Amino acid sequence: MWCPDDNYARPLLHTLQKLTQACSEFRGNTMTSYPYILFNKVPEQLRLQGARGGRIFGRNHRARRALMPPSPPVPPAARAQESTVAAIATLDAQFPWLRSAEKRLRS
Repeated sequence: MWCPDDNYARPLLHTLQKLTQACSEFRGNTMTSYPYILFNKVPEQLRLQGARGGRIFGRNHRARRALMPPSPPVPPAARAQESTVAAIATLDAQFPWLRSAEKRLRS
């Protein structure tokens, strides 16, 4: 960093370092220890770095899936369900006082 007078730059740099250290202790260290990996890159280098991360993620994901037990077999299909009309007819036979309860009354 270029500064015409080092007497001003040194205390400022020291203050910024202390502030950064205090923030990282408060929130936990979220920054990487290797800032040259992330900064000062041209867009092509950033694109390649992102692609490399995607390939690594995919490889790790496939490895994790290979370690998982196989999924259980699908149970056989259930028998055909009763239709709505048949269910209403059954209920009407069981409870005659509720016959046609599904129909709205006109007001």
